[in-house]
Amino acid sequence: MTARYRASAGPISETLSRGLLPGVLSRWPLILVAALPLALGVAGYAQERAAYYTASTVVAFQPRGSGSVGADVFRAVLPRYVAYLSSGDTEKRVQSALGESSDRLPVDVQVEVPADTANLNISARRSRPERAAEVANAFAQAALQYNRRDGLLVAQQVAPAFAPRRPAGPRRTQFYAAGLIAGLAFGVGLAALFERWRPRVRLSQESVEGVQVVARFPEALPGGSKAWNLTDLVSGPSARVLALQAVAAGGPLAKVLGVTALRESAGTSAVAAALAAASVGDGRSVLLVLRSAERQAALALGASPSPSAAERVGRPGQTGRSSATVVPGLRVLAPADDEWSSQELSAIVASVQRDTDMVVVECPPLAAVDSQVLVTAFEEVVLVASSDSLCADVHRARVLLDRLGVSLRGVVLTRRHLGRALALSSKKHQAPT
Repeated sequence: MTARYRASAGPISETLSRGLLPGVLSRWPLILVAALPLALGVAGYAQERAAYYTASTVVAFQPRGSGSVGADVFRAVLPRYVAYLSSGDTEKRVQSALGESSDRLPVDVQVEVPADTANLNISARRSRPERAAEVANAFAQAALQYNRRDGLLVAQQVAPAFAPRRPAGPRRTQFYAAGLIAGLAFGVGLAALFERWRPRVRLSQESVEGVQVVARFPEALPGGSKAWNLTDLVSGPSARVLALQAVAAGGPLAKVLGVTALRESAGTSAVAAALAAASVGDGRSVLLVLRSAERQAALALGASPSPSAAERVGRPGQTGRSSATVVPGLRVLAPADDEWSSQELSAIVASVQRDTDMVVVECPPLAAVDSQVLVTAFEEVVLVASSDSLCADVHRARVLLDRLGVSLRGVVLTRRHLGRALALSSKKHQAPT
């Protein structure tokens, strides 16, 4: 039967606070890549739109002669002026008087009567400020001519239209803001879609795809990633907290413990070194086996593999000498150069486990076929996953270990910048040439 990965669905609040929201925010490069084209497109559209100017004029009405006229008359008569100025015949006459050949007047001229007033407001919009004023005044003159046939009211243009100094639109700032908001919304939605179907591991999780999170390494980040001290990280309080959490999650650690990941991870050597260093005590002897001579953890513990023939693994079963460390009772076995293969590591485990109380081995990634043979030699395995790795990788690793019949203690979550911090800190431990 082929195992299929499926994202687990929990309560909405838990999904947002512990998985979806942090995952979406961590995908900020995707959000920016998705938002930028849309925001730039809207900005370009706003720039392409030509500026327009709006000029307004006011025509006021009052009773003709000395007679009195009620408000009802104004409410009944003034709408006729609006209808007259909005009619096609009036628009054609104004177009002819101004030399307008386009048919934009029905769209660009607005005539209205404000509530509870005896005024007629006329607004005209054109691409040139002078033309906008001319159109507004022309419609006001058309209203005055129509008023000559009105026996009740007399009209007067009390506020002529003048050429505006600033364009009325388009309001490009609003376009920019709308484009930015729309772009960010699209980017966040796309990131949420990715996070929903391809979620990442989060430090706040208590389990990942059914696998218990036994520890988070390091638990605290005082001073930021650049302030980490590699020696303190693998042999100080962070290492002791890691071991205590691992023991509390499943009892005492196995005598032969493997530390691995599905893919190449910068945290496997640090986690293996921390577990080994924290397991020393009460006269116990612990051997840490690192698969590479260039692991920063070996430098941090004071181990200095030399490229001599005695320390190299020439053939399976010949392990060479281990190096003492700054932690009493802990020794490190590492190749002088390159790295050990899974077959060589298997031979090492078989030959040294009788002479030491505990063996902690850093394993190659589980994706390698020979590594899958190696992990069967361990009594227990700890899986390392960084906080930005896919939950699907943890799922595949769990399925693979179950198929091999290997006991999985749980997952140790490492912080995303652990690898960079180890690289920066390890430079302090390298001797000058």
